[in-house]
Amino acid sequence: MRGLLCALFLFPSLVVAESIDFDQAQKIALFNNPSIRAAYSTIDQARGRLLQAGLWPNPEMDLAYRSDVFFGGDGQDRVTAALMQRLPWSGRLGRAQNVSRVEVAIALTEVRDAERKLMFDVQKAFIDVRVAAEKRNTLQSLIKSVDSLISLNEARRQVGQASAVAVNLGKVEKEGLRQQLVALEADEGAALATLKGLLGKEATAQITTSGSLVSIIERLKQGTSGKTLYRPDLIRTSLEADAATAEIALARAQTWEDMTVGVEYELERTLDAEEGLMNENYLGFRVVVPMPLWNRNQGTIAEKVASRERANRALVAAKLTIEAEIAAARVRAAKSAAVAALIQKDSLPLLDETRGVLEQAIQTGQADTTEAITLTNQEIEQRLFYVDALATQAQSLGEVEAALGANRYLNRDIFINTLHEKKSTQKR
Repeated sequence: MRGLLCALFLFPSLVVAESIDFDQAQKIALFNNPSIRAAYSTIDQARGRLLQAGLWPNPEMDLAYRSDVFFGGDGQDRVTAALMQRLPWSGRLGRAQNVSRVEVAIALTEVRDAERKLMFDVQKAFIDVRVAAEKRNTLQSLIKSVDSLISLNEARRQVGQASAVAVNLGKVEKEGLRQQLVALEADEGAALATLKGLLGKEATAQITTSGSLVSIIERLKQGTSGKTLYRPDLIRTSLEADAATAEIALARAQTWEDMTVGVEYELERTLDAEEGLMNENYLGFRVVVPMPLWNRNQGTIAEKVASRERANRALVAAKLTIEAEIAAARVRAAKSAAVAALIQKDSLPLLDETRGVLEQAIQTGQADTTEAITLTNQEIEQRLFYVDALATQAQSLGEVEAALGANRYLNRDIFINTLHEKKSTQKR
């Protein structure tokens, strides 16, 4: 065991890379992404405010002592002790709790919206990795074909059937493919580094991705088919209007400040000419009722009414913007799918057929290898364009899913209890 650990430390390349697919990447991100884990603290903060909103004010102890001894008097003094309690008699606490309940629901939507955006970013990074990988595989396959042409021309040049120019043309073509391959490997590495960060993994973590673009597209089609608009940020905007309504009720309740009631005890020592110092005991009650004559929270109420109107208008505008985003993404997905289908149906079979015929002709000496070089260039263009079309389709479907809020790993029921509790409170 110790030897194995030493080997892994000395030769990190021996560590088996973790292979993840499209769905696994999203699951890992939800559990591991540090930003999401930090965002959940906002829910705890909102719940703490809800707890605080329902607490009564603390009672107050009022103590006083007065004496004429300090001025050379004959010892007359007075001791007063009062216990006072402020009473939120206008329903302020209940209104404050209603506001805090909506704030808890808003915090939930903020976390859910952060998760929605994270899922889109993870999907985009994963697709970028797979696009670079599929292009790399295509180029590697074409490099093997060019290698075969170079070897054939080398053999023919030895017997005088091919010129050095034909050999060099093949080498130049191979070098161009290798340069493209290096660029694609750099793109793949950058996309993989981005994906690692989104998954909450260190930059040195060994991971690989699996799954074709076609399978990712099918998965996204299933995720967006028949789904209705359910965006957490839209729910948040709607809740902001509800919060403003609750704050209006709170401001009206705060028009009447807390009443103060208390019990008071007083001990007074007075000087009687005949009896001397005498003790007098008093027990009384005190009530303080604030009168809302000048300040009735008019400004605060007007502010919250304007906030509610702004939230309602923002909700309408956001819906229109999102619907336009969804429509545009669906058009891009449909157009790119049509392009990919045409290439797959017509261009790729024709290229395969032409390459087979051309290879036979080259073997029998009926065609020159320069024609194969020309075909390779056309094949590079078509096959990479096909991958780009698939990538555009996949990214567009991901945009549709994110715009709908339809990701399968986002639990839509997370708001039900909170919203039900809020609505029930409003009815009361």
